[in-house]
Amino acid sequence: MLAPVSKDEDSRRQEFITTLLSLGSLCLGLVALLNVINNYFNNPTPERVRTITLLCFSSLGFLVLYRLSRRAHYRLAAAILVSLFFLLGTFALYVWSISLPAGLITYALVIIMSGIMLGSRASLLVTLGCWVSLLTIGYLQQHGIGHPTRVWALNLPTVSDGIGFAVELSIIATVSWLSNRELERSLKRARRSEAALKKERDQLEVTVEKRTNALRQAQVENMLEVSRFAEWGRLASGIFHDLVNPLTAVSLNLEQLGSAEDSETLRRAIEGTKTMERFLVSARKQIRDQKELTSFSLIAETQEVLNILSHKAAKFQVKLTLEGNPDIKTTASAVGFYQVLSNLVSNAIEAYDGMDKADRREVVVRIAGTGQEATISVQDWGKGIKTEDLAHIFDLFFSTKAGKGTGIGLLTTKEVVTRQLGGTIAVESEVGKGTVFTVKFPLIPA
Repeated sequence: MLAPVSKDEDSRRQEFITTLLSLGSLCLGLVALLNVINNYFNNPTPERVRTITLLCFSSLGFLVLYRLSRRAHYRLAAAILVSLFFLLGTFALYVWSISLPAGLITYALVIIMSGIMLGSRASLLVTLGCWVSLLTIGYLQQHGIGHPTRVWALNLPTVSDGIGFAVELSIIATVSWLSNRELERSLKRARRSEAALKKERDQLEVTVEKRTNALRQAQVENMLEVSRFAEWGRLASGIFHDLVNPLTAVSLNLEQLGSAEDSETLRRAIEGTKTMERFLVSARKQIRDQKELTSFSLIAETQEVLNILSHKAAKFQVKLTLEGNPDIKTTASAVGFYQVLSNLVSNAIEAYDGMDKADRREVVVRIAGTGQEATISVQDWGKGIKTEDLAHIFDLFFSTKAGKGTGIGLLTTKEVVTRQLGGTIAVESEVGKGTVFTVKFPLIPA
């Protein structure tokens, strides 16, 4: 009957006070009504008839206010409740004289109730209304208008009068107690919340400090990793440069031998040395970041990548398949294209690492061209990539190979596709079913 239904803390406090006062006023009104009715039967007078009528309407009003407050219209109920008590006090002062103690106490109750339930501004307005009412009633009664009944002043005070005053004072005390009680509860909740926030803030500071230290350590490790890669690049550039000249000499000598004697073994040796020479030249260009534009066949360049990675594919028992039109050509950085295909195919092969059973151990490279745009897809049926990792696979130093990867391969691939080839790269993957990388870039004629 009293539990508030509002969600906000202040609203619950005001609703509880309004509901309790409405219900308490209803009970007091009914008790007073029964008492006046009993006195009326013992000694019927017109004055008691007016009192019974007033108490009947008041009790009905308190009941309506209680229902309004229970339906969360507590502010409207509080305003009506204050107005009702104000009208009761005004009626009593007008009928039984401005010096009626009960009426003056009722005005004091109205001022306190309005301040607690409606706020300080409402309390000031109600106080102003009480002043106007008292001045008006006093002026009327001073000039003989209204003819107030002063029978109560001629009778000796009784126990009933004391009970009435005690009830009004009890209502004032109850209103003040309820307000102070709810305010104290709010202060206690605020102190508990402040303590909890302080504790959470201290824990957050410790967590942030730990996280900052971890990030700083990771940065240091990443910088060391980059430094090692840079040092390796400088060393590798010199090594490749030193290897190209001897290989060129070996290739020329083998060609001279081959012109004198036609031998299949000798021919394969010549092709092998030429392949190694091209590979070393391409690797040196990659390290030096050379972006020479040449016209090349997409199929031919991709086949070279597959030939280089055939040994790795055999190690993982993976079949390499190339599908596409051999007439598709473009003018771009052949070294960059080689690097893109090499990274994607190598990753596709490694997608089968650790898989004992697979329905299909194959990497398929498909090349298609529309005349203005080339589309290259590299598909595997390996382990796949987790959904939460897909958004980070092109981030620096992010790897899904559990310590085996460097985390720069796919980032480099994306950079080459977007900057050197002027295209886009996308990925689709499902854990346990495989991954498809799709590269699209414009075809530029020779």
